[in-house]
Amino acid sequence: MADDEAPAGPTPTVRARVGWAVVTLGLVGLTLYLLWQGGSAIWDAAVLAARGETVSARVVEVDLNTKLGMPDELVVLPGGATVPVEIATRREDIGVGAVVDVVVDPDAPDRAALASDGWPWLATLMPLFLAPWVALSALVTLGPALGVRTSDPSEQEAAGEP
Repeated sequence: MADDEAPAGPTPTVRARVGWAVVTLGLVGLTLYLLWQGGSAIWDAAVLAARGETVSARVVEVDLNTKLGMPDELVVLPGGATVPVEIATRREDIGVGAVVDVVVDPDAPDRAALASDGWPWLATLMPLFLAPWVALSALVTLGPALGVRTSDPSEQEAAGEP
């Protein structure tokens, strides 16, 4: 190909490049959000496992979430505490006034979980599983955002290129 010939493939317009750049930035932001969510859930679970204390608590309020896959929220009042604590759980059999065992962090009383729930596998692994796929999607959209042109193999053959 001579220096004065235009490169093969369609030239991306500025509007298309800006659109791809917005998509790429959105996917990068989503990747960071997923990593933050997974890391935060792992940190909370690890702290509760390391220094949490199991206490009895009375359920003050129940907020049943009707969205598919979303955990329900319980507001409990741990024994000896004056401030209620919000807990996310997948159990739907707990009503207002029930007494449940809760693992509470003594250094941060607002960090708590039901003792019977165990390790929050879905909250910790799902964001960390999705983040690489979203990051890969961001890498795929980076090419069009930067205006990288790909040529069609049939055009290369017609021009005599290998």
